[in-house]
Amino acid sequence: MDPTEQPYEAFFGFVERPFSLTPDPKYNFRSRSHGRAFDALPAGIARRESLLLLTGDLGVGKTTLCRTFMALLERKTRAALVGNALLSPEDLLRLLLQDLGAIARDEVLHGRLVGATRVELRQMLDEFLMRQRSTR
Repeated sequence: MDPTEQPYEAFFGFVERPFSLTPDPKYNFRSRSHGRAFDALPAGIARRESLLLLTGDLGVGKTTLCRTFMALLERKTRAALVGNALLSPEDLLRLLLQDLGAIARDEVLHGRLVGATRVELRQMLDEFLMRQRSTR
């Protein structure tokens, strides 16, 4: 890099990098549309909906909004954030089981779930969810 050039962070006086590939909840901005979406999430949880789906164009803040919301959840509430819509059904089930705390990451990589079928994974998820429901 030419020494006379300075990074945009220094040029604009930023104390940290404002743009990242990993969404950071501390940069969440509650616009009118984000506020409506944010308010719909706890309403869905209050109705005990098992799945909430947030859609929107690329880069509008869906992941940031979800991470912000998840950081506010009570510890007794379990949530999984699926940021990749191109997963196979089996990989989606593995991710859900892992993110919800039903299985350890090692089980996905090296354990009993490596060759599990969709039916087996679905059954594991159903059993886990039923156990969670009975403990409430």
